[in-house]
Amino acid sequence: MGVEGEERHDIDDEQDEEFVDEEGDEDDDAEDSILFKSKSKDLIELSTSIDPGLKVKDIGGLYISVDGSKSKGALNAMKKLKEQKDQDGLMQRSIIGPDFEKKDSVPPYKESKQALKVKRKEERAKTTGDGWFNMKAPEMTEELTNDLKVLKMRAAMDPKRFYKKNDRDGFPKYFQVGTVVDSPVDFYNSRVPKKQRKRTMVDELLADAEFRNYNKKKYKQIMTEKAARAAGKKNRKSNKFRKKQGN
Repeated sequence: MGVEGEERHDIDDEQDEEFVDEEGDEDDDAEDSILFKSKSKDLIELSTSIDPGLKVKDIGGLYISVDGSKSKGALNAMKKLKEQKDQDGLMQRSIIGPDFEKKDSVPPYKESKQALKVKRKEERAKTTGDGWFNMKAPEMTEELTNDLKVLKMRAAMDPKRFYKKNDRDGFPKYFQVGTVVDSPVDFYNSRVPKKQRKRTMVDELLADAEFRNYNKKKYKQIMTEKAARAAGKKNRKSNKFRKKQGN
């Protein structure tokens, strides 16, 4: 009985020891999993250096030289800029340009100082200068000439309006023609439909019925006055001739 009791006691102790060892292994596995989980890829792959965006070879080495002429990178950059400027200067002085085929004769490669002065003066005369935002002189066409004539005679278009006298003789050299943009508020009230719009002011006046009626009336009045003056001159001449014959 004593031997059997000792054997049972030994078996129970071995089972207890085995049970305790299994729990310890599970705890160790849990701790290892926690440790490995905390190490993410971002923490493992972090860089140990900072990229400044500069290459050591481009700046001439690790040591920075104060003298700009000794730096290879600076020399290369200066060379490139100089070559680009030389090319631009040569292209500006080149006689073969985009309008070369339109010219009547080949322009000279070198021009005298007097010719350059005349050329600069002609270029300045093409615009009004910085004071008027370099407004260019437009090409005078027949339509523009007629519109300018209408503007000069605007006082005769409407008898109910008064305009100041023109302060210049002839047509202006520098001017621009614009288009009046209607307000969206007046879309249904005072907007001129596209069918009634004309290209020039002369076309608009010819399409205006009131202006045409007034123009006809004024034309008849002028013609009757001319006829009366011509008749008066004729009568005066005939009276003078009769007086001479009577004497």
